[in-house]
Parts: sequence; C-alpha cells; structure tokens
Amino acid sequence: MLGTFETRPWVAALGVLGVIVAAVYMLPMVQRIWFGPLDKPENRVLPDLGRRELAVLLPLVAVMVGLGVYPKPLLERTEVTVVELLESAERRTLPSPPPLTELLRAGAPAELRAAR
Repeated sequence: MLGTFETRPWVAALGVLGVIVAAVYMLPMVQRIWFGPLDKPENRVLPDLGRRELAVLLPLVAVMVGLGVYPKPLLERTEVTVVELLESAERRTLPSPPPLTELLRAGAPAELRAAR
C-alpha cells in the first residue's frame, strides 16, 4: 500500500477502506460461528477432530509453520522469476532517451552525441 499511496493516494485510501469494511464484516461472523452458542443439541456430542483429520492437518500445519520460520527454500526457487519481473517492470517505467536529432538541435555536448 505504501507504494500505491506515494503514486495514487486515492487508490490507497480506497484499499484501506476495503480492508476496514472487510474486517467489520468478517469479525462478527467469525465470532458467531466459532464462539457462538450451539443451536442443536445433537452437535454437543460431535468430537472435535478424528485421527484421519489430524493425519491430514498436522503435515499441512507443519509445512505452514516451517515456511513461516524458514522461508528461504521457497524464496530461492522464485528469486530468478521475481528478479526478471522487476527488471522488466523497471525497463517499462524508465524514460527513454531523446532521439539523436533532438540532442543535435538542442546543442548537446559532444560527449552525448558521441555516446549515441
């Protein structure tokens, strides 16, 4: 958001407003679903997690925690692509040099004319 705020503050403000509205919408819903009262008495006897569910969830949680603590293997695999993408974006945003005819008409120094 910081980069967006520097170039287009109204877009960043709209994004911040969207995050706030989403939080206002989602937090009461999460509170009702996870911490609300049980409506049906038959749900009181349901177990929390079975062995098969734990067998599926534990490896996923281990991978998430592992990547959170040590993300280097994942970041190394994506580094080449990210660097190429950033260089491509930088090439598109850099201003192109003026044509040689404009430099000659403007009376550019000889070093500039020779470099072209």
